[in-house]
Order: sequence, then structure tokens, then C-alpha cells
Amino acid sequence: MQYQSNDFLEAEQKSFDDSVRAIEEWWKTPRQQHIKRPYSAKTIAALRGSETLPCVSSAAALKLWDMLREHRAKGTAELTFGATDPVAVSQMAKHMRTVYVSGGLSGFSENSYPGMDHADYPWDTVPKVVDKIFRSEVWHDQRQRQFRMSHKLEDRTSLENWDYLMPIIADGDMGFGSLTTTLKSTKALAEFGAAGIHIDDLAIGLKKFTVGQGRTVVPTSEYADRVKAIRLQLDIMGAETLLFARCDTDHAEFITSVVDPRDHEYVLGATKDVKPLQQVMNEAIASGNSALEARTRWIASAGLKSFDEAVQAVCNNDQFNKYQAQVSYGTSLSQRRAAARAATGADVAFDWELPRSQNGQYMFRQTVKTIVERALLVAPLSDLS
Repeated sequence: MQYQSNDFLEAEQKSFDDSVRAIEEWWKTPRQQHIKRPYSAKTIAALRGSETLPCVSSAAALKLWDMLREHRAKGTAELTFGATDPVAVSQMAKHMRTVYVSGGLSGFSENSYPGMDHADYPWDTVPKVVDKIFRSEVWHDQRQRQFRMSHKLEDRTSLENWDYLMPIIADGDMGFGSLTTTLKSTKALAEFGAAGIHIDDLAIGLKKFTVGQGRTVVPTSEYADRVKAIRLQLDIMGAETLLFARCDTDHAEFITSVVDPRDHEYVLGATKDVKPLQQVMNEAIASGNSALEARTRWIASAGLKSFDEAVQAVCNNDQFNKYQAQVSYGTSLSQRRAAARAATGADVAFDWELPRSQNGQYMFRQTVKTIVERALLVAPLSDLS
């Protein structure tokens, strides 16, 4: 067993305490003070190594932060477009101030076999594109500086002087599965020069935007965990990288799970006595008929409603007002059923298992209210929602 002297232990503790104080001071800076973290500086200090290396993306992140604050004060917006090619980015510097690295665009440009899923590529695809672009920006900045410094002061007024060090906003997609992969992706993006990262609430493997159906989101709790994981990783690195929390529930038609009661208000169920949708579609496929047409007919006959809509359809105004007084944000389906029974004196016909897709997803109601609720939930941990 290795012996450690008291002097070593005291020095180790002092180093740790100094790190905690430094993190606490960092969190008080104008860039960080708006973030409400669910963990302490001690937690972050313990997760760091004995030495925290400077993050190359921090300078660009602070630059982007100042840009966005300026836009907020003026009521304007930053215009840019997606790019994956360093040559294109070098020309963007003459007209734009920022660069966006799109996941979907990276998938098409970097993947030999793109598919129907817009995020069907390895988790490190976007980080590698960011690395390529960031290195090219640094090179063009260095090249331009060398060229300008090779001329006399009075001759430089007519020379080109572009800001090639444009902040890069990277598409973090849906985090690519487990939270550990989200941590790895965030670390790579920050190390490779991303000034900002955006994360969404979509489901991995289901970003099929061109098949005629809506998007599939994950439960609110899973989305919140993704945002927490990214913030945690950035704090461990001491990175100023901005975190943009994106909500895609405005285009959602499905949700992967009903594990979070906060989503129950928006899950759709059948209110008629019908076969399960999966069974109907499988029967159509087996008989050589169109599964899409069978799905359309099933939806028309199933009486799809949210539970609140189902309650409203079978009771009078007084009963519905009594029901509404008993439910709120986060009220689970079982609690809603009990409230409806108390208000109407009967059970309300509603089955959210019947409309489940062939992938097992639940049908979901897209509303502005859902977006607002999710955006407000993650706002304390993000820089922009």
C-alpha cells in the first residue's frame, strides 16, 4: 500500500480547495452567472484532473456570446448558413460572422452511405468537420497576418483584413444515444473549436423527416438529462462553449416513452373500440395492401384524442371545469383518470397503447404549450432555448 505523508495530503486538499474557489469565481462571471446548476463546484472540481488545460473554443465562445448580447440589445439576429467545406468557409468570412455545421449536411458530405435518417452517421462526424473548419480558420488567420506584416504600415490600409476566426455553432443532434456518448461528443466539439453546441429532444434513429410522418421526441426527463450532461461536461473542461437547447416538439407526432408524467397531457389515445394500429398495418402488409392507407383509415376510425380532450367530449362544462381544477402540469394519466372519474362519475374510454407505431412509439400532440414547457425546464442550464 502506497504511503502518503501529511504534507502531501495537505497540499492535495489545498489544491482541491483552490480549484473549488476558482470554479465558484468563474461561475460568477458575466458569461456564466445566469446558469443555474444542479450540482456544486466541489462536484466539478472532483471530476477534473489535477491540471485543467485551456479549451481552444473558449475565445470563440466569448466572441459569440458578445455577438448574441449585441443582437439581443438591438433586437436583431445573426444570419449564417451550414457549411462543411473549409474552402466555402474561407469565403463566408467575407460576408458572414459565424459558421453553422449542420449534422444532416455533414452526414451527406462525410458519409459514403447516407440514409433516410438525417442523423445516420457516427457520433464523431460533426466534431471532425468542426475540427477541419476550425483548423482552416486558424490557418487563414495566420496566413493573412503573415502577409500583412510583410508590408509596411502605410501600405496595409489597402490590404484585405478579414476576420477568419468566425465562431462555429455545431449541431449536437440528439446526443447519439447514451449520456456517455453525449459527454464524449460534447468534449470533442469543445476541444475541436465549437463556440456553440445545440442539442435537441429528438429520438436517436428516428430522424426520418422525409417519410410523410412527424418527428419522434424523447420524454421530457431524457431531454433534460441530455442538457445536464452537456453542461456538466463543459464545466469539467472549464469551457465557455455556449449551449443551445432546441425543442422539436412543434413537428412531433410520436414520443418514445410515457415514463415522464409531464408528457402525459399530450399523448394521444384511441377512444373507440378498435384493433391495435400495429395489428392493422401488419394485416395490410400481409395481404399486399398499402400499410400507409391502412394507417390513415385506422386514424380516422379510432377517435384519437388526448385524455383531456376525451374527458371534455363526454362531460358538461361544469364537470370539465371540476376536472381541470384537479389536474396541472405533470399530472400523470392515472391521476387524470381518477380526477375524471370523480368529476363525471364514470370511467373515460382512452387507450394510448392502441395507437402505438410499429416501432413502439406513442402518438403525441404537438402544441406550442409543450415547446414552452420544455424550453422553460432546460433554460436555467442553457444559454439559449
